[in-house]
Parts: sequence; C-alpha cells; structure tokens
Amino acid sequence: MERIKTFIPGLDEIAGGGFPKGDSIILSGPLGAGKTIFALQYLLKSNEHSLYISFEHDVNIIKQITSEFHWPSDDTSKFRIIKYDPFKIDDILDIVRNNIVEMNAERIVLDSLSSLSLHIHDESDVRSFIVRMNKILRSTDCTALLIVEVPQGFESLSKGFEQFVADDAIRLRKKLVGNEYKRFLEIVKMRGGPHSMKLHEYTIDNEGFKIIS
Repeated sequence: MERIKTFIPGLDEIAGGGFPKGDSIILSGPLGAGKTIFALQYLLKSNEHSLYISFEHDVNIIKQITSEFHWPSDDTSKFRIIKYDPFKIDDILDIVRNNIVEMNAERIVLDSLSSLSLHIHDESDVRSFIVRMNKILRSTDCTALLIVEVPQGFESLSKGFEQFVADDAIRLRKKLVGNEYKRFLEIVKMRGGPHSMKLHEYTIDNEGFKIIS
C-alpha cells in the first residue's frame, strides 16, 4: 500500500509510515485541540496541489493561520481555499469535483462534517453526501482529511461518521494531568499495517503541530 507523508513530526512513525494514499481520514477532537492547524500543515508543508473546503471558517481566518506559521498559501495554482455555506448537496459535490480536476489536487480537507450536518438536518442526506463525496475522492485518488468536532469528554463521533466515511481515524484529546490540560493524539484505525495503540502527547508551537511522546 502506497503511503504519503503527513508532515506532522512524529506522526508517520506511529501511523505505519504515513497516510494510505487515496484514503479518507477522519480527524476528530474538541474545540481548541488544533484540528485546523493539523489540517493546514498536512496540506501546505507537502508542497503538493491541495484544496481546503471550509463550511465553517472564513477564508481570512484560514489565511491568518497560515501567515502565523509562515506557510506559503498565496499560489492559487497549488493551494485553494473555498468557503461554502452548505445549502445544496449537489452544488457542494460539483464544486469539490470541479476544483480537484481543475487544479489536479492530491490532498483535500473538508472542514467540517459537523458544520455540514447543522445545515443538512436529515441524517440520511448527510450519509448520502458522504458516500457520494467518497466516490469523488476515490475516483480522483485524493487523500482527504475530514474534520469532525467532538465535544470535550465524548468518545464517539457525532452521527457515526467514523462508521461510514473513514478508511482511517485519528482522535485528538485534551486531558487534565495534575493541574493542567495536556493534548494527546490517538490513532483509532489505520489501514495497511500495524500502528500505535497508545495515546501520544503532542504540542503546537511556532512551527506547528508535532508529536512529542
């Protein structure tokens, strides 16, 4: 199985060598866990053609994050941010497909499935969207990060996203250790070989997201 680098220091080593190419990977965690930073680092440090679809954050907020970390994001032929208010499923699918083909995108982030589900109230429609989106991603061989917001203290993902979307799943957590919160990453599942079953502490500094233990 071909794997691609995540460009998250320490992650490839515990994930069996990186993300399986062409897979859809759920990235879940509570508010403030660093999901957006993780996602942008995965895209922009790779220097590959990549696409960030936002159902939540405005483009200016995403651009501000990239500038804080000095990640190059101005070349629209290699990196594209699309903010979409998700009211029509077919429109979203067409936008994603057309942009992937137009820029020959190899990596994509959808931020977030939780926000999408707030606009699409029928759970069967959410599931249908996810299945159809996965078909597009597989046909284009994109490796996708699908972000899901999970309230602090909850173990499972809302609406069972992990059951129908994810080839692979990574969960971010915040835990109280002594008198301070620390951040931990868990690989819930990863296709293609053995991966770590431990909780790994991570930090976010001026260089980005990194595993430290």
